[in-house]
Amino acid sequence: MQSVDPVRNTSIRIGIILAALIPAIPEPAEAQMTAGDVWGNYEQRQAEHQEAGRVLLTWGTASVLGGGLMMLTDIGDFGLMTAGWGVITTTLAAATLLNPVSFNRREHDLGDLLRYEQRYNRAVALKAGLNTSYIVAGLGMARYGQARRTREYGAAVFAQGSFLLVYHSVLLILSSRYLDKISLYPAHFYGIFPGRSGLNSGGFTLQVQI
Repeated sequence: MQSVDPVRNTSIRIGIILAALIPAIPEPAEAQMTAGDVWGNYEQRQAEHQEAGRVLLTWGTASVLGGGLMMLTDIGDFGLMTAGWGVITTTLAAATLLNPVSFNRREHDLGDLLRYEQRYNRAVALKAGLNTSYIVAGLGMARYGQARRTREYGAAVFAQGSFLLVYHSVLLILSSRYLDKISLYPAHFYGIFPGRSGLNSGGFTLQVQI
């Protein structure tokens, strides 16, 4: 009577199961995405930009109002610095909301969307790094400042930097996810980018040959 090799027997069973499951695995959504789908994602991305602008505007307005009220209390210097940051934040947020960067199908192609999002992604990453430096500087001022004003200024800088770090980190995540959606469609690049080669899609270089 022949002995059965348990390892070989198990391997055969696993192979049969995998062979049965592979045809049932759905094709990645990216492979079936059309240019219309990408423009649909862009419209959703525009809505995210608008929402981000409103969040920043709300924070800036709250900083101005809250800081102004705190200027009347014993932590007036904290309030002064907070209000000052709030004015700058509110101005930038309002400018972004009033003058959004937008693209349309008649004047732009998908390459324009991709290149803009790459620049935006790098800018947000840089801002997140600057926010970290604000946090460190604020902590140093709050901890080692000799004067009370310096310590209160430092605490305000720390608070603003902490919010902005979280804010820009979320924007970076959203931007990276969007780049994943629009930059991994090699089957469509032949028609979308005629005559262009060496397109940089953020994480790799795609060579298109016409």
